[in-house]
Amino acid sequence: MQLLALKNQNRLKLGEFYEFLKVFLDIFETYSAQNLVIKSDDDNNVDIDLFNKQIKLHSSLIAFNEALGRPTKAEESKEMAELDKLRYQKLKALFALIESYLIDNDIEKRKAAENYKRSIDKLKGIGACTNSEQSGMIDTFVNAIQNETNKKAFALLKLEERAKDAKEANDKYMELEQNRNKAAQNRSASSTNCRNQCVQDYRHLVSLINSAQELNSTLLYDDMINELTAKTTPVQQLINRRTNIANAKKRGEFYDEEDMKELKMEDDMVEMENNMDNEKMMEA
Repeated sequence: MQLLALKNQNRLKLGEFYEFLKVFLDIFETYSAQNLVIKSDDDNNVDIDLFNKQIKLHSSLIAFNEALGRPTKAEESKEMAELDKLRYQKLKALFALIESYLIDNDIEKRKAAENYKRSIDKLKGIGACTNSEQSGMIDTFVNAIQNETNKKAFALLKLEERAKDAKEANDKYMELEQNRNKAAQNRSASSTNCRNQCVQDYRHLVSLINSAQELNSTLLYDDMINELTAKTTPVQQLINRRTNIANAKKRGEFYDEEDMKELKMEDDMVEMENNMDNEKMMEA
């Protein structure tokens, strides 16, 4: 009996591959902790114990998880959401001040407000734009209302304080977004390197398991290999299906809706199994 290593792991998403390796290691550690030893024909103890043989993969997996940046991304997303809310609050406050002058008794102030209102109206539908586009549109608006052409109206309506608040909030959001994008690029490069290292260490561990099995005439590793295979097989099937679809698309073929539904079900099944395994580990 042999344990087959995954092939074409690049068809798995980074998170999917991480979860597979995590479950793989948990199963391995459960069995390797039994400290299995067999005797050779000449009665000399032959230690084919696999205990601690997973250390390299374990270390690589920790680095891989850190490179994925899951906690960091969650924290950044929360901070960005808060800043996004803040900048729109400040922007609405600026709009409200401008629009309050639309009914002012001073005709100059009314005209200035009416001109600004046309600029405000151009921002309708901004929510349908990307975050970067929204940032640019807000920045352009805030700068435009106080440029040389509008300097007199800007002072007349006393918009300086609220415009400053809106600009500062938007600038903070843009800065965080730029930093996040740079960090994401770095994480992507780092996670790719870590993934490659995990692949090497995973394949090496599989080869050690198979070597130990070949030396073991009492088949002490059968249960472990069976359980690892049970986890590996559906993931390999998912990889194979994705590979077939990719190859079909290259040939100009397309899968029908039922095939795509089936693939989606397989994706969901793998994710569900990973989640169930994680819940069991937490309970343990």
